[in-house]
Amino acid sequence: MLAKLVAEVHDLVGEIPDRGEDSSASVFSLPPELGGPLLLVAFRSASESEDQVRHFTDEDRSAIWHTIQSFSPALLSATHADNANRASAERDAILKAVRAIGAGQSMIDRIKIACRTVQLLLVADYVAISDWNTDPPTIRFATGGTASEPVTLVHKGTVGDVRRQDAPRIITDFPRVPPLDIASYPLHVAEELSASLTFRLQWSGRTFGSLIVGYRQPQHFPLTDRRLAESMAHVVVSSLGSELSGTAPM
Repeated sequence: MLAKLVAEVHDLVGEIPDRGEDSSASVFSLPPELGGPLLLVAFRSASESEDQVRHFTDEDRSAIWHTIQSFSPALLSATHADNANRASAERDAILKAVRAIGAGQSMIDRIKIACRTVQLLLVADYVAISDWNTDPPTIRFATGGTASEPVTLVHKGTVGDVRRQDAPRIITDFPRVPPLDIASYPLHVAEELSASLTFRLQWSGRTFGSLIVGYRQPQHFPLTDRRLAESMAHVVVSSLGSELSGTAPM
């Protein structure tokens, strides 16, 4: 449907300008009630008869906007269908993860299955469960790790971030976004992680560790990915919380 919309607008404004060619642009924003959020950018280049950029007129913008509105019902329907399909797929994936973790014969088996399941579902390079019961905090188990020696976490890095914020810690381009002190993030340095999501793990009101999901390339982390990652953190807690928190026999 989006491809058809782009084709319709293309017919209205003409050929896409070549790279480096002078051109003008106009941006059209679709609100949620019309299937958004979505930005459509239309370009106009120099005319064939004269070496001048063709700027958008009110008539151009009106014609493009009417075209967008004519596509909006179908776009909105497609958006709802896509969201429903994604939600259904996520529910199925979470149920499978719960069953897989529960099938582990021992606690360490369940921890390994949990990390590998999260890594698979989130297409992550590195997944770890940290243990906050030790001082300093340590990595209980990790999958996808490349560090030659065990990494000791520091209180003012990822662990401190999650403790202070009481919210997931999101790093999209380490150490630039957000600006960070490299020395405070030994795990990111040792594992060469460029992006990460870190979630606090709590059981019966007690924090016992964190789930760290890492990537070796910068990430944008759209809301759907963040929600799935948070759901998997809840799965880890519901499946392993009593054991990892020390409130059940190991």
